[in-house]
Amino acid sequence: PNLSIKKEESEIISSIPALLQKEYGEDNDCTLTSLTALLMFLTRETNAKRIYSIVEKIAKQYGYNGEAGTNPFFIKKIFDNILKSLSIRKISKARYLKCGGYNFTLIKQLINNETPVILSLNTDGRNYYKNHSVLIIGYKEFLLSDNKLKRFLVIQDNWKKEKSFIDYDKLSVI
Repeated sequence: PNLSIKKEESEIISSIPALLQKEYGEDNDCTLTSLTALLMFLTRETNAKRIYSIVEKIAKQYGYNGEAGTNPFFIKKIFDNILKSLSIRKISKARYLKCGGYNFTLIKQLINNETPVILSLNTDGRNYYKNHSVLIIGYKEFLLSDNKLKRFLVIQDNWKKEKSFIDYDKLSVI
């Protein structure tokens, strides 16, 4: 059947810089690149290399290396230490998607309040992103003519400067 969109809702935080991880540290620095973009947004800093060097230095204290990447369980601690080193009040919270109360409604609320979210993926449900961190910068929600709801996260994946999408309903616990 030919389905059409009955209703669309979307929001994107447009002032977050799109960074490419290949322009910074080592191969597996997707988390560090996402943290750098997030911190540039929070601080309005324009020198990505300066912010990245702070992020990398602190991440190494938590076992980051360019070959293995960042342990997702340390991202919050890394971020909190970066905020402390930059004298920014503590704002980070760690939650697990699709469990523990972290769901699409909360993501919408965060994005609507201009609060980007770092998402550390084991897989995205279609095996495009595996063991990869991205920055959620928006969402899109479509109500189709058959009354089925389609929900997507708008992300910066650090591989290209254009926005990408993840089908929220294909995500599992992260």
